[in-house]
Amino acid sequence: MPRLFKRKADVLQLEDVRRNETIQVGAVITYDYTGKFYYPAENDFTLSKESKTFEIKNGSTINQLIDVSIYTDLLGLLGRKPNGILQTEISGNFISNTSNVPNTNIIFHNFVRPYFRLTKYDSRFAQLDSTNGFPTPEARNTVNRTYLNQIAYLQAGLKTNIVSFGIGTNQKVHVNAGVEMGLVNADSIFKRDITLFSFYPEVSYSIVRMKNFSMECSAKLLRQKLTDDSPFENNGYESLLNTQITLFYFPFSNPDNKIFLRFSYFDNLTSGKYNFSQFQIGWKATLFTRKNAEN
Repeated sequence: MPRLFKRKADVLQLEDVRRNETIQVGAVITYDYTGKFYYPAENDFTLSKESKTFEIKNGSTINQLIDVSIYTDLLGLLGRKPNGILQTEISGNFISNTSNVPNTNIIFHNFVRPYFRLTKYDSRFAQLDSTNGFPTPEARNTVNRTYLNQIAYLQAGLKTNIVSFGIGTNQKVHVNAGVEMGLVNADSIFKRDITLFSFYPEVSYSIVRMKNFSMECSAKLLRQKLTDDSPFENNGYESLLNTQITLFYFPFSNPDNKIFLRFSYFDNLTSGKYNFSQFQIGWKATLFTRKNAEN
């Protein structure tokens, strides 16, 4: 629906190979466009001979775009590695462009997404551990980046969409780029936090509302760098590959509230010694109630 205002000239094709009839979208669906950050809520509707038009009278505001997720890492509960007992993520998906390439489902710079994650760790992993963080006892001037990424207690970033395009019913591919900052508690060794920055491209695929389910898959290449004042010599760039698969289940009629399972894997392309995986379960919801559209 956010894209419909700029797609009134798109052509609807009759799904009958024996006939060649078309009509423009703007001839059958209309709504008032009141601003870039105000648009109708997502709705499912069918056009037929009895119902030839669909009018939307109200929609949703920017508040609906703020998501809150609370989850935990099930694999970490086994106690053999850092476990985010309680992880909280707040993100916002702000539409920056709704204009598609004519007669295609391709949109450039579709959205901007800031996000913030806070993690509460088991006390054994709350701070940087020299016995796990350094490759060898002698090499105490270096640190494995995957380990730092794993125990960061705070992460904040900004992701921007480069191009989005549809590849089928309710299916989308997004090509994004982003930057992320992370903080690691190192008070027990250096009496300070370690700051790391990551710059990344990302490719994601999503299919929404398969009955009560949806799925998202993504892969991003993190080019990670420690700050110049870090206590480690290897503060240049290193590469980490993060792949994720997330399944969403909608237990209620309101799609703003959902349960999710996520499998995530971090692969250090320089050294795989500290590669790790996460199996997360959690709840995702919006901060405000969705407004229901009226027909």
